[in-house]
Amino acid sequence: MRSTLHTRSIELNGATVGGQLSLRKAVLNVTSKNAINGQNIHVEGHMILHGLQANATLYLMSGVIGGQINFRDSTFGSEEGTALQGQSLTVHDMMIWKNVTVTGGAIQFLSAKFQSISTDFENWPGQGDLKIDGMVYDRISASKTGADEFLAWLAKGSKHKGTFRPQPYTQLAKVLHDMGHDTTARKVLEKREELLRKDERRKMGVWAPLHYVFADKALKHLIGYGHRPFKSLWALAFLILAAIIPAHFAWDEGSMTPNSPVILNSQGWAAHLDAQNPADSWSAKEAAGQDWETFNRYAYGFDVVIPIINFGQTDAWAPSTNRGWWGQQLYWLRWVLAVAGWIVSALGAAAITGLIRRD
Repeated sequence: MRSTLHTRSIELNGATVGGQLSLRKAVLNVTSKNAINGQNIHVEGHMILHGLQANATLYLMSGVIGGQINFRDSTFGSEEGTALQGQSLTVHDMMIWKNVTVTGGAIQFLSAKFQSISTDFENWPGQGDLKIDGMVYDRISASKTGADEFLAWLAKGSKHKGTFRPQPYTQLAKVLHDMGHDTTARKVLEKREELLRKDERRKMGVWAPLHYVFADKALKHLIGYGHRPFKSLWALAFLILAAIIPAHFAWDEGSMTPNSPVILNSQGWAAHLDAQNPADSWSAKEAAGQDWETFNRYAYGFDVVIPIINFGQTDAWAPSTNRGWWGQQLYWLRWVLAVAGWIVSALGAAAITGLIRRD
């Protein structure tokens, strides 16, 4: 049965309960600041708050619960600013937080310790009203286990006094990794790095160095701050395509030449200079350059961008700046693409190496 208590508060400050403490379906309609004053309470068994209704603060700061603490189906809140004060609360078993309604005020679990947490993500208060910096736990089970749900929950509780606190992200990532959810853990760590750097730029103000902003964006989009190195493959694919397209048109307009001063000064090459495409004519079957490296626009793109791959195309062929527009563009573009390829490849390799070492 549901009982209704009209009282100033339930005073359990410093109390020791040898067994289980149950306030299941209790209704605490009080006129005092705290519905429960349980600072430094010590409960050897479970603390059952299942179905509890309260109109003031649940004050459990520095309490120790030997079993579970169960908030399932409870409704509580406070107009005084704090709905639940659980700072430095220690629970040696599971905290159950499901179908909880917070009618007003903040939830504080600063530096709280739980053996495990069972929760849904819909019933936590919004950003600014959830304080979980320093909260630690060994396992977490949730109704939804996607990265988006975890990140939305962390976003509500990762700021304290207006400053970003990375510990909630670090803690969750560690737990997810230990539980075998490595991919989700890496996404959490990636988001942590993004928010850390965003907070650093906020502190710098509008005068944040341009190279710092550029490096931050590069690390984010290319390798996920080291936690998703294979994102760099998309950047490499884009750079390779950016080399293939002008190489294709430069060859078709006749702007590619053998990358050899000996050949360029030979009579065999000179005999084809009046052709629409001298390189194609010179390297055709039965022509003087028939045994030269055959031009391949795709292999040329890989050679330009990826420094550790050598298909022999850039050794054999070079764009001319005197024969057409595409040749002029490719002549300068290949240096830009080569530098970009070095940067992306180096970042990707370093991130993969670091990821393997961490795993």
